[in-house]
Amino acid sequence: MEKALEIIKENKIYIKILKEVSLKYKSFERFTGSFTLKAKNLQEMLVLQIFDDKVFENGKAKIKVSQVVKLFEGVLDNVSFLDFLRYVLNENIISNKELKNQEIENENYFYKSILSEYKNHDNSSAIKWFTNCVNEKKYGYNIVKKYYNECLKDDNLDNLKNTLLSILKAIDQLPYQKQEYKSIPIFATEITRNPHFFDRNQMGGTLLKYGISYILNERIPNDIRDLNALYYKVGLLKDEISNHTTIYKLKAYKDSKEVKAIKEYNLWEEPLQLSISNMLKIDSFECIDDEIFIFENPSVFEQVKLNLDKEKSLICTSGQLNLSSYMILDKISNLKKIYYAGDFDPEGIDIAYKIKERYKDKVEFLFYTEEIYMDIKSEENINDRRLKIIQNIHCEQLDSLIKTLLESKKAAYQEMIISKYIEYINDK
Repeated sequence: MEKALEIIKENKIYIKILKEVSLKYKSFERFTGSFTLKAKNLQEMLVLQIFDDKVFENGKAKIKVSQVVKLFEGVLDNVSFLDFLRYVLNENIISNKELKNQEIENENYFYKSILSEYKNHDNSSAIKWFTNCVNEKKYGYNIVKKYYNECLKDDNLDNLKNTLLSILKAIDQLPYQKQEYKSIPIFATEITRNPHFFDRNQMGGTLLKYGISYILNERIPNDIRDLNALYYKVGLLKDEISNHTTIYKLKAYKDSKEVKAIKEYNLWEEPLQLSISNMLKIDSFECIDDEIFIFENPSVFEQVKLNLDKEKSLICTSGQLNLSSYMILDKISNLKKIYYAGDFDPEGIDIAYKIKERYKDKVEFLFYTEEIYMDIKSEENINDRRLKIIQNIHCEQLDSLIKTLLESKKAAYQEMIISKYIEYINDK
């Protein structure tokens, strides 16, 4: 050992050599391979010629790892070359494979510590989600892993642990388990004392979305409307005031009694905007003739309403089917038929598809055909970004229209066929 150290002390080029040997060991988990070193001066050349006498030709030496090991093992007494290497370089040298295995073990131990620290019953939905997340690498694992690496780098794993424990607690205390509804900020405050903990751009909000999707066996929401619909299923509400839908001629009931405020609007033959906050105070709705007509655009909705020969129940989504619209449809106790009329563009077709997916055979599309589209097609171009909305939609009643729209890349608007809507409804 002392003799080996004396060799290194005489010329520092040996440190460079040993560092290269160390890198090879980390890569291959054994002392094998070769490397090239460039000499800076004559003194380094004299050392490197021990391994490659061609160093004097171009200043470079190709060195086999086995040559280095053999040189030092010859002067080491009862010390392995690996231990000697660790001592000289002052580094706990382990192979990349060993390092990776160690990192995996540390990560798994971290996750197990969370599960052991989380105090809840054996049938915990949160534990089922988190166990699936880390074992199957699904439902949010990439997010957990990303934050794990960041917190590990910052030596702040305790913060991640507390965050994950709060998310587990939230999943097991979702309001729907008590047949309740709560706004997301209020729910977040009760769980963490931070009303923004479950905001969409926060880790808490992202992982809560994955956890709920897992326990409900739902697909991961792609946009804010899908996310709000997912939250609604577990009793969480967002934008209770701004999220609204316009209704016309729908009766509303609370505790088996008709809601007077909405009844007055029906008597006045006026439409009424209802927010999620309003909806929570209503037990059920009742539509005329067991059917509802949904219009995407307010102008079309208004014209149809003004030209009806008989009473009909209408809904206006104002360009998007949001949570309040779903809540209304879900609460119509006698609903047997849904008629949807929208624009002939990606956004309108997307609404049509989502209604069909949710309410199945109850849904019928009004004049949503390839022939009508070609008759009223405008010159307005639809860009590729918008067309992507419908590229992966497959629905028997919409496939032909979607194919034509993707080829034409032109929009068509339901204002062009208002008279058809009016005639159809009045003839029913």
